[in-house]
Amino acid sequence: MRFGILGPVIVTDDGCNRTPRALKLRSLLALLITQGDQIVSTQRLIEELWGGAPPRTANTGLQVYISKLRRHLGDGVNPGIVVSHPSGYQLSLAEHSCDLTIFQQHLAAADRAEAAGLPAVEATELSRALEIYRGPVLADVRGSGLLENVARQYDESRIIAYERRIDLDLRLGYRRNLVGELYGVVAEHPTWENLHEHLMLALYRSGRIAEALRVYRQLHRRLVEELGMEPGPRLKRLHQMVLSRDPNLDPATPYLAS
Repeated sequence: MRFGILGPVIVTDDGCNRTPRALKLRSLLALLITQGDQIVSTQRLIEELWGGAPPRTANTGLQVYISKLRRHLGDGVNPGIVVSHPSGYQLSLAEHSCDLTIFQQHLAAADRAEAAGLPAVEATELSRALEIYRGPVLADVRGSGLLENVARQYDESRIIAYERRIDLDLRLGYRRNLVGELYGVVAEHPTWENLHEHLMLALYRSGRIAEALRVYRQLHRRLVEELGMEPGPRLKRLHQMVLSRDPNLDPATPYLAS
């Protein structure tokens, strides 16, 4: 069985979609998945499923939802997948796969490649990690509490991995392939300064200097008009370096915006 939370919650079993349709069941499943093989206390599950005002029958209601979840996951075919404990419940993932676990494995492999001085391998592992994402984490169940916190945490992990991979691609000379990708991501995040920095550098190293300057002007105007603020010092410094065709921006020299 395969579990996924790096996007909407999804469960598949031999190609069969076993994702619960009911929001409470999907939320319960997501709570168990995000805690891995850890026991989630009954009280925590009740708080997350019903918020700050659970009904008097919440304990019974939770037991009903656990029973429904077991049947939904094919308890006869996959016995013991949702395990009861005196203090709560646990999703046993030992014989199953989870996209979050696979993502973390690729990140660990990228860290090992970085330590070994293998940037191409590091970039490949980061690309494989990013390919696992299907959209915003827990997109169909997030809202508040634990699920929202977990979603924000792994959305942030995605951002960090993406910026790390872009930095590597620029170092390795993969500039022309990056331009179109970065234009698309910048359109989704029009005030994300780091992305504009990467796009400007990719354009500059592709010989598209006027275009790199235009990207800066557009961001500058947006930040001033919409937020009443100037670009940060890193981006301003890069702008000046592009204007002066600073040799430190050349591919043979690492670009350090410190």
